[in-house]
Amino acid sequence: MAADEASFPGLDPDQPLIGHDALTAGLTQSMESGRVAHGWLLTGPVGSGKGLMARMAAAWILAENRDQGNLLMPGE
Repeated sequence: MAADEASFPGLDPDQPLIGHDALTAGLTQSMESGRVAHGWLLTGPVGSGKGLMARMAAAWILAENRDQGNLLMPGE
């Protein structure tokens, strides 16, 4: 088991982030426009999706091909 799997059990960045439509729309628009802030503060209770959102955003930033669908909602 990888270290990140031990720290974040069940965290799958290939799954959509459910219940945060406004947040994902805002971040997607920011990323697509090329105006990405130098930092984001993701806060909330345990299990609210902070880690998943951070991993999804990092995956998009590091991706080579950013032209496939909604960047924070895989498969759409």
